[in-house]
Amino acid sequence: KMSGKKIKLHDYGNIKEIQTFSDDFNPKENLSKISILDKENYICHETGELRQVNHYESKYDSLPYVRKQMNKDRRIILYNTSNQPQNVYFVTLTYAQHHAYSDIVNDEKKLKDKLRYRFPDYQYAIFEQVQLNGNYHLHCLLWSKDPDNPLTLTEELMTALWNQGTKADLKRLSNYEDLINVLFYLTTYSINNNTKNKQKILNNIEGLKLFPPGSRLCKKSANLKEPNAMWIENSDDFENNYEEYLNSQSFGINSKMLIKAS
Repeated sequence: KMSGKKIKLHDYGNIKEIQTFSDDFNPKENLSKISILDKENYICHETGELRQVNHYESKYDSLPYVRKQMNKDRRIILYNTSNQPQNVYFVTLTYAQHHAYSDIVNDEKKLKDKLRYRFPDYQYAIFEQVQLNGNYHLHCLLWSKDPDNPLTLTEELMTALWNQGTKADLKRLSNYEDLINVLFYLTTYSINNNTKNKQKILNNIEGLKLFPPGSRLCKKSANLKEPNAMWIENSDDFENNYEEYLNSQSFGINSKMLIKAS
């Protein structure tokens, strides 16, 4: 039941996402309440005070921001792949030995350059995570900008391009459900009673302590487009005219979010 709730509808083309909020939620209050002046100072708009920036020691210290950014990244990736989920590759790349964070940044750049040389139209979203043993690793979503000219990747090719003494793990996704499951797997940094893979998520949260505060956990192609979103004020009208809003068939529910695919 959505009556009495505020609704935000995200449109990814072939997929719709319904996000619900309590009736007293004010979207305008969710906007930034501060203005950054420089790396040491900011202004708090609520009080007009000049305050000093609290410098974090690791990404773990900014967990709320990580969650917000990951939700945004998930929506952008979904919007840019929902027209061709069957052409998206999910690749995991690991190291044979322990490496510093600067190494993974450099190796990631080399990998992207090699892929660009072979596949000029390829697009990517690369997620950085830490294994239980403290080693960094990459999860990559790779696809072609042109759905009519999809990528052709193999484990052998990705192993050779990575060239770190470990075998690449590669899976080609099959459908919308695969795509959504992988994205939630990669971008979830919070848990509740309905959360799957709780231990994996807890490990990812703990692993944030090994990432520098200014690091980006997800790096995406620069030309990815942002999805459309709209606030729906009349939740009763939305519920009564559900199909008109979505014109699609439900296949899954995740927490407060109902995912729809055409």
